[in-house]
Amino acid sequence: MSFINRSCKIGWQGTEVRIDITNDLCHSLEEAGINLFALSVEFSRGGTPKFFLLARLVTALLNFSGVNAEEDDVVKAVTTDPKASIAMYKFAKEFLSKVFPAPEVEEAPPVGKPKKVKAKK
Repeated sequence: MSFINRSCKIGWQGTEVRIDITNDLCHSLEEAGINLFALSVEFSRGGTPKFFLLARLVTALLNFSGVNAEEDDVVKAVTTDPKASIAMYKFAKEFLSKVFPAPEVEEAPPVGKPKKVKAKK
């Protein structure tokens, strides 16, 4: 059984590849030196993670999903087409948001001093 049980899709060489996000996948990525938490923090701070690290992430995800992809092919695909580069960035952000979903936020109490209410006589 897996704590994480989500999926996302990525387009690769004209086909749509479904990537099942499981504990095994995340463990495999981190064993390969891809720090998912650090990437997630980078995105949440509005930063842009290292380009080649994102390419390595996408390559590893494709390979884990049964697609034979080389990192050089991923880099070539995303560097020759600006739209593909943006798509890789958006995909990585989506993937990480499914690995580390944002917690549900409770409504905050009103800010400021409470108003005094006069009791009716």
